[in-house]
Amino acid sequence: MAAVIDIHTGERVIPIGTQRSPRLRLIEGGAACATDRPTSEPDARQVGTRTRDVATARRPVPRATYLRRRLLAVAASVGVLVLGLQGFAAAGRAVASAASPQPVASGRTHVVRAGETAWTIAGRYAPGMDRRDAVSDLLSLNGDHVLRSGEEIRLPASFD
Repeated sequence: MAAVIDIHTGERVIPIGTQRSPRLRLIEGGAACATDRPTSEPDARQVGTRTRDVATARRPVPRATYLRRRLLAVAASVGVLVLGLQGFAAAGRAVASAASPQPVASGRTHVVRAGETAWTIAGRYAPGMDRRDAVSDLLSLNGDHVLRSGEEIRLPASFD
């Protein structure tokens, strides 16, 4: 048995053979620490010089699982987007219907002749009004359909 003697004091420091060599283990973050006893954690696994916690060990994900997860995420995003757009469209329709009330009919009517359009009728009966608004009032009062020759349509009160 050999002993180590301090050259400055001459005292025996540590007898070789009585001290166990310290075990080094790698701690997450790269800092190494020395300990005289093995790890007491039951869920720690020694891999070479690295200690890895079994609960947080990351296994590689198979490609099929990765693709399924990505597809599910894209489908969920598209679903949320569609629902959001439908909500905005419904809100827009509600605001538009509240903003432009249904035109009121006057007592006058007009019989559509061959070759007449809603544009020409609106121009004849409401010359001082913006023609786009006049056509919109005329069509919304009589239903948004194609005007047919011989059809009797009601004229809005805004044409007076």
